[in-house]
Amino acid sequence: MRVLGISCFYHDSAAAIIVDGQVVAAAEEERFSRIKHDSSFPRRAIKFCLDSAFCQAQDLDLVVFFEKPFQKFDRLLMSAMATWPKSAIAFRESSLVWLLDKLWVKAHLQEQLGIGKDKIVFCPHHLSHASSAYYCSGFTNAALLTVDGVGEWATGTRGSAWGTQIHLDDEMRFPHSLGLLYSAFTSFLGFQANDGECKVMDMAPYGQPVFFDTIFKKLVRLESDGSFTLNMEYFDFHHSVCRSFSDKFCEIFGKPRSPEEANLLDPHYANVAASIQAAAEEILVRQAQALRRKYGHDNLCLAGGVALNSVANARIYRESGFSGIYIQPAAGDSGGALGAALWGYYNVLGGTGRYRLLTPYLGQEHDDYAVADYLRSQNCKFKELPDMNAVYQEVATRLEYGQVVVWMKGRFEWGACALGARSILADPRATYMKDLVNARIKFREPFRPFAPSVLAEGIEEYFDIPNSHLIDPLRFMLMAVPVYQDRREIIPAVTHVDGTSRLQAVYKQESSYYYELINAFYQRTGVPLLLNTSFNLPGEPIVNTPAEALSAFTRSDMDALVMGRMLISRRAISEKRSIPGAELEKWSRTPTAVHSQNEQGRAAASRKIVYKSDNDRFANDFGFIGNCVKYVALLALALIGAEILVWLCVSNPNMQMRGLYVKSEDGWRMKAGWSKRIKGPEFSADIHINNDGWRALPALRPVDQFGDDQVKQLSTAADDGVAADAVASRRPGVGQTILALGDSFTFGCWANAEDTWLNQIQRITGAKVLNYGMPNAGTDTEANLYAKLKPGDRKADVVMLGFYTGNDFYDNMVSQRGFTVADKSLVLTPEAEALWGSYDCLKKQQDSVSIPKDNTIPLYKSLLRRSHLYQFIGSIAHSFGPKLPPNAIQSWCLNNYTKEMRQSVASTAASLNKIRDLCSERGSTFVIVLIPSSIEVYDQDWQNWIDSSKLEDNLFDRAKPRQIILDWAESNGVYVLDLWPYLVNRPRMYYTKDMHLNKLGHFQTGEVVSQYLDRAGIFDINMFDSSIGGDSTILPDSMPSEEPESAAGVNTNSSDEEM
Repeated sequence: MRVLGISCFYHDSAAAIIVDGQVVAAAEEERFSRIKHDSSFPRRAIKFCLDSAFCQAQDLDLVVFFEKPFQKFDRLLMSAMATWPKSAIAFRESSLVWLLDKLWVKAHLQEQLGIGKDKIVFCPHHLSHASSAYYCSGFTNAALLTVDGVGEWATGTRGSAWGTQIHLDDEMRFPHSLGLLYSAFTSFLGFQANDGECKVMDMAPYGQPVFFDTIFKKLVRLESDGSFTLNMEYFDFHHSVCRSFSDKFCEIFGKPRSPEEANLLDPHYANVAASIQAAAEEILVRQAQALRRKYGHDNLCLAGGVALNSVANARIYRESGFSGIYIQPAAGDSGGALGAALWGYYNVLGGTGRYRLLTPYLGQEHDDYAVADYLRSQNCKFKELPDMNAVYQEVATRLEYGQVVVWMKGRFEWGACALGARSILADPRATYMKDLVNARIKFREPFRPFAPSVLAEGIEEYFDIPNSHLIDPLRFMLMAVPVYQDRREIIPAVTHVDGTSRLQAVYKQESSYYYELINAFYQRTGVPLLLNTSFNLPGEPIVNTPAEALSAFTRSDMDALVMGRMLISRRAISEKRSIPGAELEKWSRTPTAVHSQNEQGRAAASRKIVYKSDNDRFANDFGFIGNCVKYVALLALALIGAEILVWLCVSNPNMQMRGLYVKSEDGWRMKAGWSKRIKGPEFSADIHINNDGWRALPALRPVDQFGDDQVKQLSTAADDGVAADAVASRRPGVGQTILALGDSFTFGCWANAEDTWLNQIQRITGAKVLNYGMPNAGTDTEANLYAKLKPGDRKADVVMLGFYTGNDFYDNMVSQRGFTVADKSLVLTPEAEALWGSYDCLKKQQDSVSIPKDNTIPLYKSLLRRSHLYQFIGSIAHSFGPKLPPNAIQSWCLNNYTKEMRQSVASTAASLNKIRDLCSERGSTFVIVLIPSSIEVYDQDWQNWIDSSKLEDNLFDRAKPRQIILDWAESNGVYVLDLWPYLVNRPRMYYTKDMHLNKLGHFQTGEVVSQYLDRAGIFDINMFDSSIGGDSTILPDSMPSEEPESAAGVNTNSSDEEM
């Protein structure tokens, strides 16, 4: 099984690959991109990992991302809202990055790797950390402690593990973070956060923890188990990207240092560093002790960026009570890639077996041939040594003579430390060597110590660390241990000012080349260790390739570069290094005072301006206007973010229908070939418009393919219906054509074509049904459409008009002139919107609506119609707002109509007359299917609307819209089927959050209409005779006859509906 783990988009992007439970390769992206702490997608690191495993992305069984982006974005949003408006700048700068990139990790992985989304999973941030330590430790059980800045919400977790199972039982949550607390002090001391924390640890021994009590009295509330809360008055990191500490913080600790001052070893700032280091150690030791008491395990696994604090790790080992401790070499965010891969292997794919990571050499390797070829291509003079023994002797001799030698051999290291594959080496016995390498080679702060690489057999001869062979963190330079007093003078270059040393234990089994080199030096000097520091210059990652090694060598004062068996020498082997004593003394001198009083005052004023300009650059440069522009831009950004979130999370079928309508010479039509899946809270339907511009229905098929099980199931759900065998027995409409006119109910919103009531008619009767339904079409539109149909479609045996009483009258009132196609949507003109206010006119005792003279749609309305957020807010306001006026459905249930409404009734009658006459001329039977709205069918729907609208029930007559059509049909001898009696007292036939029929409603309507077509004598044979269920319970006792009767209880005396 092959599993790829990925971490990226914060800092230290990386990739790692597991093959059958073994770590094959792991690398940070910075080693390939040459961007220190590169946070971008680790494209090059992924390619290296795949090449190392001899596979392609498509061969992977699983890809695991090291955290959950949406949970992390949730924290950013919640934190921004909790600290607004202080967080305005931070939110502005982070939201665009998140909305455009970081949120879409799965899509990015699919695109970059070319794999399916089913192979991509996400592991929580701190679970990735815990997995990176435990699954590499070889322990069968262990307590777990992860501590860093912040993951999704967690800043630290505690738990335990047995076998292959990990359980994180407890967590610290943002903003209470030990990592961010330490980073705030790092920034205060003039170092870069997420990079300079090790410098704070290095500076600490030069001071005294005089602020230790102050930290725990004012900044941190510490509990006995190591849990704590921060006093956020002293910090800004939760709402600022420019500054992590507040002015109140500075009142305690003084003036923050600039980066230019950070190399100076001022006693006050050394005391600050010592204080935060001691505080961090105290918190971590208490947490580890609490874990030991709670779980009783002998082993502890540490992970997270804070686990790179080697001084704290040593205290944890000495004081927590654990006998075994494991920290993998890339404990920070880059290690999350390894942890994610291991978690996926064991917990998703069910991997078995255990693995112990003892070697850090998981990176890229360049053999002697590649090195030699490159050096020749650059015309570089070099010496090729005959074998590795010659190399060991050459390098050991140079080191003995005081030279600084670069060593590059094998695969580069996994993690931030150079551990003998890309190292700068020197003699640890030379008193001046620390200052020389800091000043002339590494160009870094003079107080920074260097670590020794020690033969495993010689560790306990020089260092006070019993049973060192049992302590795996020593292999990765992750523990600072005391140097014996009598040995400090022997190895002064690697002994820190406090008498400790951050050593690397070198074992022959894992580091054979490096081990032999140190052993060669040991044989010559009697000292089994070397000074070792990473092979990189300031601001650059550790080198990877021969080209990078040669470039760094030429830009620094190193004496020799050894890459495999290739030697490049700046000085002869016998040429001893000159010791620039005066220069080094000046470099390493500890100043007693940094500024005079006046200089301090100017610096303080300058600092104040810097921080203000970082947060309020617009305000400083442009005053009030700039401030306004800034907040307007911020508001626009927030609205864009909210728009995207609503678009992603809230289904709006009307917005999804954009592009359906096109302008034509006759007004508007549906776009031929338009196709889309429309999703809502209660449905998901495929809508397809054929090449003629109408919705296509499935082709007729044999009745035995109808699906008897589905018929029985839906008939049972409807508590009535026609038996499946009866349906299959007779098909009276075979060879006949039904042309269906109507609006969205005829069109079939929101059902799949095979589930619509028109297709149900096809299935039952065998007649061919042409669906000419068009959403938002009124009867006048339908009459004009029928009049202009092409000759082949004019001859239909039956013309069936689906009349929806909910809004057909309104559509007729505004007619086609009230709609226009704008922004790919069918929208109302200002005139049509004014006609919407009919009920408001009645409330104001007016008989007519005021129509605007300008029928042009304003730009702001055009923009709002495009907005998912505006539509969403409108729906919320409509649901919860007080005293809502009637919409198009309720208006037509009023007892009294405005002049415009009465005109619409007359217009409706004229359109119906036109269709009737055309049917007569063309020899077609005209049938009206009267579809009631849900408020007419369901008493509860009506009452809910009445209650929310604060209106009186006696203002309305729910049966009135249907009665108008029933009266017209009776007076004109037209077939009419009122569906109301067949929908009441049944399971719900409409969606609850949409006015249209649901799947059951379509089924019921199709059966009822099919029976009516037969009962009314429209088809030649009787489909439902008594022998096959003619008394089906789907038909009520008051089944309309060929001359339909009015439904019981309908008011037929209103004068408003004269036609």
